[in-house]
Amino acid sequence: MCSSDLAEVPEEERGPLQQAFAREIVARYRGRIRFFQVYNEDWLSHVKRARVFFDQTAFFRELAEANPDVKFGVSDCWTLDGTSPPPDPAETRARYPGIAFVAAHAHRPRRLWPSPREMVTNFDRYTDSGVMLHLSEYGIDSGEIEGGYRSGTWDEQRKAECFV
Repeated sequence: MCSSDLAEVPEEERGPLQQAFAREIVARYRGRIRFFQVYNEDWLSHVKRARVFFDQTAFFRELAEANPDVKFGVSDCWTLDGTSPPPDPAETRARYPGIAFVAAHAHRPRRLWPSPREMVTNFDRYTDSGVMLHLSEYGIDSGEIEGGYRSGTWDEQRKAECFV
């Protein structure tokens, strides 16, 4: 069910519909897809159209327990430069029991070339936490390179080097 269809449903009926849709997707693709992002922009940058109408912690636990062979995670606009880092792994596991990964929308800042030090400072606490890190929505805008690690103007060669 798309969000525009959900807008026509009374709020008290939306939660069960959202849960049923998520269960249906997992059942349909289980065995073919190993990683499912359960929530997007729920922790840091929640947007109105992405609102969840049920207890997210209980539902995440339910999905993880019912599907032990599937890796469930969440994604949000956590930054590569550390200004909005992912939450502490213990907080993440408490909010999303059974979580396998967090995915950072690695497009903020949009012209940043992060240094290895920034990346380690931002993500190192997830080392040995039992929660994997994924980078998603990674893209670089044209223009001047931001941050102090590299300088110049983004071109295709520099973008490729940064991605690597």
